[in-house]
Formats: sequence, structure tokens, C-alpha cells
Amino acid sequence: MKKLSPLQEKDLKYIFHPCSQMKDYETLAPMVIKEGKGIYLTDEFGNIYMDCVSSWWVNLFGHSNSRINEALITQVKKLEHVIFVNFTHEPAIELGERLISVAPKGLEKLIFAENGASSVEIALKISFQYHQQKGNPNKKRFISLINAYHGETLGALGVTDIDLFTSIYKPLIHESIKEEEFVSPLDLLKYLKYTGVTGVESSSFSKVKTFSSKKLTYKVAYFSCENLIS
Repeated sequence: MKKLSPLQEKDLKYIFHPCSQMKDYETLAPMVIKEGKGIYLTDEFGNIYMDCVSSWWVNLFGHSNSRINEALITQVKKLEHVIFVNFTHEPAIELGERLISVAPKGLEKLIFAENGASSVEIALKISFQYHQQKGNPNKKRFISLINAYHGETLGALGVTDIDLFTSIYKPLIHESIKEEEFVSPLDLLKYLKYTGVTGVESSSFSKVKTFSSKKLTYKVAYFSCENLIS
């Protein structure tokens, strides 16, 4: 590996990077990004890269978006953060109202999460708690798709089916039911409605798995689904 810059040396000395094998950095040093504008990133050496994955699918509107930056600056000058237990604030209330106004019928309340894995954890817990409080103590199982990915926190790993992320944590994971046979999305949604399964994460998908036996109905609390590209 070529000589590291001072920033690269400090990075490797102090930081673990997610979703990567740190040994790989012995031959491929992390790129130190100094600036971003639109779809482009510029590193410390002046090299320019096209950010084709929107920095992990987060930066959908481009780096240093002037409209977003101005809104952030305006807000942070008034309030940068406040605990959300027993407190609230106007931007959260306004956002909640606007999201519910465009949400599918029946979705009338929301809970905020800071990332995808956290939202899956929340959905799993709410589904489980709902059935416990409604007198359905047997509904403790979750269903998810084969080859699905939902995050790397422990609950999310339970509905994930990629060994690279899950294998070492198997003793800690509450495994979901992962099924083989395909049915149409419409048939599955009808079945979910018929059986009373709650917590459907997405109704927009191309292929879904069916349940191996209707005997599972009394055990299932949550169905986790993501879009599949085929």
C-alpha cells in the first residue's frame, strides 16, 4: 500500500468502520473526503468521485444542498435538540401531520426513528407488545423473506437472512420464519388481513414468501418485507 496521509493514519489508529473487514484497509486505505457538492465528492488529494450510492442511500438530494443547508441553519439557531420523552417541538409536529396526510389509509399515527435498523426494532417490539396486551401471548414469531436484509442490530438481524451479517450472532438472535414458496403480493396481503397478522413493513414488493402452514397463524406477530429486485 502506498504511503498513508496523516489523516488516513489517524483514521486507522482510532476508528472502526462499519460493514467492512478492517484487514482490507491494510491494502486499501479509507478515502478522506474533504468536500461534497451535488453528486460529487472530493478527497484530500483533489480526486473527484461520483457518489452513486447516495452515501448509503441517505443523501438523496445531493451533498451541500443549499435549500436543506439553509433550513438546517435556521432550525439549529432556534433549537438543535430536545429530549422527546414528555417534550415535543413544532417541526416534529408539523412533519408528523404532513406524513400522515400522505400515508395510506389506516396509518394515523407515527413514531420517529433515526435509522432503518432502529425502525425495524421499533416495529418488531410494537407488534409483539400489541399482541401481548391484546391477550395473544402465543404471537411471538416473526416472518421475513429469504435473503432479506433489515439492519445489523440484534432484532433486525433476526429478520435478516444474509450469513455474512448473521452467522456469528446466531446464539443471540431471535430467528424469524423464512419461507420458500412464492405467492402473489395480493394473495399474501389478503392472507395477512384474514389471519390478523400485524406489522407489515411494506406493501410495495415484487415477490413474497408464503407461510408453510396456517397452523403458524396463532404464533405470528409480525411480517417483515422489503422490495426485491429481480
